[in-house]
Amino acid sequence: MSVKNAFGSRVVFAALALTILAPCVIAETLYVDSRNGNDANPGMKEKPFRTIGRAAELLKAKAGEGPTTIEVAPGIYNLTESVVFESARRYTAKDRLAIEASIL
Repeated sequence: MSVKNAFGSRVVFAALALTILAPCVIAETLYVDSRNGNDANPGMKEKPFRTIGRAAELLKAKAGEGPTTIEVAPGIYNLTESVVFESARRYTAKDRLAIEASIL
């Protein structure tokens, strides 16, 4: 294989790897559903948390960069104590923490 073809193959491989991995590293969405969730779940769409407090706890342990969205499903969320959203991650005007309803 020539040097030119080897370099081209590496560039294509790197671009493909970044395309696949970038959404996992750059953006994060945590899901909360008071009816179908469980706080032992990982907070994915298919396995949401049950409480907003659990999403806040997980967020506190996160570091790195990029935006985070906490998507809250319709339901009743009984908060018996304050929920504080803290994170080691540095948010900016572009990469921010957003809490939004899953259905508007």
